Amino acid sequence: MPTLPRPEALVNDPTSRRYHNDTDDVAGGYLAAQNVLADFPRLAGLVPYNDETMLGTLGALREAGRLGEAVTVSRNGTPLGVQAVRDGVHAGTWDLDAIGLGQVVADLVARATVGGEDLDGLCVAGPIGRMITPERATRWRPYEQRVAWHPLREGLG
Repeated sequence: MPTLPRPEALVNDPTSRRYHNDTDDVAGGYLAAQNVLADFPRLAGLVPYNDETMLGTLGALREAGRLGEAVTVSRNGTPLGVQAVRDGVHAGTWDLDAIGLGQVVADLVARATVGGEDLDGLCVAGPIGRMITPERATRWRPYEQRVAWHPLREGLG
């Protein structure tokens, strides 16, 4: 059986409002990270909720002179999140593959609405994305470069 970390090594209390980014933006991430940094003099890692929170976290770490102390990982795979990975200040961001998920959902909608299929109880697996690490960051492309898109047309013509 693997050895679990000592309880004092685990510092996040998900019920504490002190560590929440209620605004889900860079500024909120910065404030939440300031509280974490004030409460914990040493950190091995931080897992901000998403890339916006991570960007605020990096700002707080930089301002406190602690950038590079803690490994950070986040999710969303945004251009700024991937850039932080490329810049060497962030270990990785999870690219959710929203396009792949959208394609699976669009197929299901078409099957139900056009094909008249009864999909109740159907279990479908969609892509879950990928971790963008420094090794993968050079190959990553933003969503708008992954699919051809066309502006929506209005009317019947």
